[in-house]
Amino acid sequence: MSEQFIDSFAELCEEAGDIRDQHGFETSMDNFPEKIALIHAEVSEALEDYRKGREDHIPEELADIVIRVMDLADGIDADVGTEIVNKMEQNRDREGKNPERKI
Repeated sequence: MSEQFIDSFAELCEEAGDIRDQHGFETSMDNFPEKIALIHAEVSEALEDYRKGREDHIPEELADIVIRVMDLADGIDADVGTEIVNKMEQNRDREGKNPERKI
C-alpha cells in the first residue's frame, strides 16, 4: 500500500506542477520563501474559517494546503510521498503524549 501511495502522490505532484505551468507560474528554490508563505496563507485561512465557525470551509483549505505542498514538491523535485510514508512509520513508534503537556 505504501508504494501505491508514493506513486499516486508523485503523479498528483506532477499534475499540480502541470497545472501551475499551464497558468504561467513557476516554482523553484529561487522562489521557495514565497511558496512557503503561500502555504502558510492557506493554513491561516483554515484557522480563520475555524474562528468564524465556518467548519464546512476547512476541508477546502486543507486541500489548498496539500495542493500547494504538491506544487512545491514538484517544483523542487522533492519526493514528499516517500517522506510522508517514512514519517508515519516514525510516528507509529513514537512515545505517546505526555499527560502534563497541553499540546
